[in-house]
Amino acid sequence: MNKSVEDVVIDELRKHAVSNKLSRDTLLTTRLDELGIDSLSMMELVMNVEECYNIRIDESALDECVTLKDVVALVTKAISATSPGMT
Repeated sequence: MNKSVEDVVIDELRKHAVSNKLSRDTLLTTRLDELGIDSLSMMELVMNVEECYNIRIDESALDECVTLKDVVALVTKAISATSPGMT
């Protein structure tokens, strides 16, 4: 069974987040800085997700990501741009 984009991003986040015990909804809506995600952790997370989906994410767009939900939307957009009809 294939994981959803949210699952993949959450799995990657859990490798870097301060607290791994937060619920899925809380992880998606809490500010990244509150989760302990700094710029280096974000770059590692994005590189792993890019490799997983064979996509490229515009690094300048990451500056606008405040929550994990924003990151998921950015990844979904990159996937759609690479392979229309695939999410």
